[in-house]
Amino acid sequence: MYNVSRLIKKMNIDIPLNLSFTGMGSKYINLISTNPKTIKSLTVLLLEKYTGKKVDPAFAIISARDAQNENVDVKEITAKGVLEGLSLNQNFQIPADILSPIIDYGFDREGELTYAGVATDEVREAALQSFDKFIDSLQDPDFSNFIFTNFKKLTISKDLIADLRKFAKQSFVTMSANIPAQYRDLNVAETLFFWPLKNSLVELSKNYAKYN
Repeated sequence: MYNVSRLIKKMNIDIPLNLSFTGMGSKYINLISTNPKTIKSLTVLLLEKYTGKKVDPAFAIISARDAQNENVDVKEITAKGVLEGLSLNQNFQIPADILSPIIDYGFDREGELTYAGVATDEVREAALQSFDKFIDSLQDPDFSNFIFTNFKKLTISKDLIADLRKFAKQSFVTMSANIPAQYRDLNVAETLFFWPLKNSLVELSKNYAKYN
């Protein structure tokens, strides 16, 4: 939701009316909660916090089960929601500025970046500084209160925050050091936001008990 919200702000579009969590992502969401109302409330909280916009009262999360019952292709839902958020009619031409590439490698870098360039000190530090903003947001009182109230008095401890910062750097270094040779000269076509998370979540899960 943090990364989606950043893209919504960057593209200056409205929050989509419909959202779906599919594939492995939906399985991870179920680890957070199997209660649809809780997931929706959390999603709305995060979207409003991170975009600074209000979520439409008609906003809905469509699950794979709901889609199956209604014979809906869940992979189309989010994309269609974005187009609806652009307030475009059924017969339309997507504006050129919407089609232009989103240069967002985790830290709003302008210009092209190759995968080989990700391993430089400049890129690593810029990406990690951007990721630190995400870590800081985890301590927002509204978010902390929601977690505490809805998840058996769970808290986001200072130890977890400190370890996440440490593991995030290790994760980014590991990811950038293991780029396959055939990709090194290609331009980066993804956000680097998830690189600090890749191995961090694995490391945090090994000692999750200490954060309770």
